[in-house]
Amino acid sequence: MKPLRRFTAVLLTLLLTVGLLAPASVTASAADYAIDPNPTILIHGILQSDVYLYNTDGTQVLDSNGNPIQNFPPADIDVGGLLAKAALPLLGSLLLQCDIGLSSAVRACINDVLSVMQYDDEGRHINDFRVHSTPNSLADSSAEDKAYIYGTLPMRGLADLIGEEKLYFYAYNSFGNLHDIVEELYDMILRVQAEHQSEKVNLVPISMGGVLFNALIEFHPDVADILGNVVITIGAINGSRIVGDLFTNKLSTDDVNLYYSMFTSLIKGYMGHLVNLLLRLLPKRVVLNVFDAVVEGLVGDVLSKCTMLWGLVPAEDYEEASAMWLSDPSRAAIKAQTDAYQEARVNARANIKALQDQGVHVYAISEWNWKLYAIVSSYDEVNSDGIIDMNSTSLGATSGYVDTPLPEDYVPSDPERVSPDGIVDAGTGTLPLHTWYFKNQNHEATGRCMPIINLVIRLVSSAAYEDVTTTEWGQFTEFDPVPAAADPDILETILDYADRFMYHFLGAKGYSEFWKLWM
Repeated sequence: MKPLRRFTAVLLTLLLTVGLLAPASVTASAADYAIDPNPTILIHGILQSDVYLYNTDGTQVLDSNGNPIQNFPPADIDVGGLLAKAALPLLGSLLLQCDIGLSSAVRACINDVLSVMQYDDEGRHINDFRVHSTPNSLADSSAEDKAYIYGTLPMRGLADLIGEEKLYFYAYNSFGNLHDIVEELYDMILRVQAEHQSEKVNLVPISMGGVLFNALIEFHPDVADILGNVVITIGAINGSRIVGDLFTNKLSTDDVNLYYSMFTSLIKGYMGHLVNLLLRLLPKRVVLNVFDAVVEGLVGDVLSKCTMLWGLVPAEDYEEASAMWLSDPSRAAIKAQTDAYQEARVNARANIKALQDQGVHVYAISEWNWKLYAIVSSYDEVNSDGIIDMNSTSLGATSGYVDTPLPEDYVPSDPERVSPDGIVDAGTGTLPLHTWYFKNQNHEATGRCMPIINLVIRLVSSAAYEDVTTTEWGQFTEFDPVPAAADPDILETILDYADRFMYHFLGAKGYSEFWKLWM
């Protein structure tokens, strides 16, 4: 992935489910448990449907290279033109050691890149974006669609058990209108039930799909009569701390993180270190101006009108974020929609518990012991899978920080629900007997983790209500930490080791003081 695209994607948490793009499969054609006879709908994560821009005559808009333009990231980004626009302000700011139009140029560049994504005052795209819909079962889908679906969500093993005629893939625009998308999902559930004349319909909401599930059960409580098995897989039930901090402009700008770890974690290869060096040539006040311009351009000008992304703002951040971006009267209609979803988010745990009480088999799968990307201030405060904090995916479990057990005086409600390492108390979650936890598992790599994929298939296809005591998976599964990549680029190695030497030689405080010489 090109550095610019990776940086932007991570900054917007648009990598929420990239790991699920990796193809994998379960080849089982039979099971040693009773199979649920009802159809299943897979609800994918962010950026896992193709969404294209169309002309008024119904044809796709093509870029200068003849490729269809998508809503994000827009095709055919003129990197050279953007660099030319920012070159003089950057040079002036370097020479004069103050902001000579650099932050304004950065904001203008962001607006140029995202101009195709603009929204109206109802939170809908101004341009004609259309989702490549896959309304039919996999059995009735084209070979191309079927290959895409299996390549996106590795569920061949589920199809082997229940049949492709009972497996569906709900495609939606990750940057669309949340209410419209939820209504389409509800309609699909009713249609699939009618097609199969089935008693129930099963759902697998994945990552951002958890946002849609929250809204579905809040706006359509009658769906409880239709749902059978629901497997919330690393779902953003309370959003993501990354998006919450981004929407409240709480980027991580402490000296050590800003000048040492942030960009090397976002931009792989030597480019991350070169960005680090460039930052050190600018006074910190200029760097912070640029960061503010990034947030203003991304969130203020564009993404604060996207109701789907508001679904990823944690409940505890919503009031502050909405006051920042939705207080203008022109955004009243958008705020009415995001207020309604805030109610769904606040009620999520109670709504899910109510589903369970009504006989729906609800499960959750969570991951822990990874730090968030170090671009936001919460990166050193919460336990996560790298993208979503564990409290969100686990529906309220309590945990210590990464590699940090809960305090010695902590008293769990049920000692049997505490992880062997003492970090996680599953007992405080909404579904203490129906939530599984995977340690040292990264969000982006979930699609390549066959134990998790096999567990999802088992839970959604079982006729019985499984729990952590009835399957071969215990409540807590621990994986070995992921090793560092081998054979790095030679320039990256030189820059990295030089930086590390300074950090370890001077210590955190000395390292911070050293770079203050440039601020």
